[in-house]
Amino acid sequence: MSFQMRGPFPYMSTTSTFPSPAFSDSEGLTVTVNRMRAIDGTLYTYVHSKSGRRKYIWQFELAKDKAIEMREFLDAYFSRLIQITDHLDAVHVGYVTNNPFEFIGEGRANDWPGNESVSVTLEFEEKS
Repeated sequence: MSFQMRGPFPYMSTTSTFPSPAFSDSEGLTVTVNRMRAIDGTLYTYVHSKSGRRKYIWQFELAKDKAIEMREFLDAYFSRLIQITDHLDAVHVGYVTNNPFEFIGEGRANDWPGNESVSVTLEFEEKS
């Protein structure tokens, strides 16, 4: 299985394929919590869901060459609508939300292209 990013949606002029993310990927609804205090000091909280939109967080361990490819894709299509086909073959259309992107050199990886291991976390929010 692999992880594929395509952009810009719907024209798909660029496709990048990456290895599956680490096992620690997560998914959840996007919500905001507002806290308000009344004049008498009573605390009220209001939870606003964003129309059922989902947020995904994927962590990758990539070879240096693939990390450079991902950085170039993100630079080209940040704040633009993209399509992601994840490692579970689910198709998502939305926006990458983390900024800045942190590419962390993890160390030597002699068997990988570029001889270096890089970790990156990708946050993505589906378009409603």
